[in-house]
Amino acid sequence: MDLVLEEKPYIPWPVAGVMAEKAVANYRINQKIFAELHGGDMAELHDIDKSVFAKQITRITAPTLILWGAHDRLVHVGNAEEFHQRIPGSTIMVLEGVGHAPMIEAPEKSAKLFMDFIATLTDGIDTVEVRKESLVIRLRE
Repeated sequence: MDLVLEEKPYIPWPVAGVMAEKAVANYRINQKIFAELHGGDMAELHDIDKSVFAKQITRITAPTLILWGAHDRLVHVGNAEEFHQRIPGSTIMVLEGVGHAPMIEAPEKSAKLFMDFIATLTDGIDTVEVRKESLVIRLRE
C-alpha cells in the first residue's frame, strides 16, 4: 500500500492481516503482471512505454475524465498530461496529496469531480442516480 497510496486509510488489524496474506499468496502472479505490463520490474513502472499506450489511447472517443493523484508512485503523474493530449476532448484533474488511487484516498473529492464531469454531459441524459455500489445513468428517449 505504501507504493500506491500517499495517505493510507485506517485499516483494522484483522483486515490488514488478511490483506497481507493475500499479498503474499499473489506475489508471483503480481510480479508477472507488472513485468508483462511494463517489460520490467516494479521499480521501472514510473516511466510508461508511451508507444504501447499511445496507439490505444488515441482510439478513445467517449467523453473522458482523467483523474490522477499528484503523488502517484506507480504511474508517474506526468502521464496524465500525455493521456490528456492523446484523448480528444478529455478533461484532466490532478489531485494534490493523493497517490495512485484517488477514489480510495479522496473519495468525496473524486465523486464530486466525477459528478461535475457527468453534469457537463447532460445532453441526452435524463437522470443520474448514485447508488451504494453503482452509478445509473438514464438516457432520454
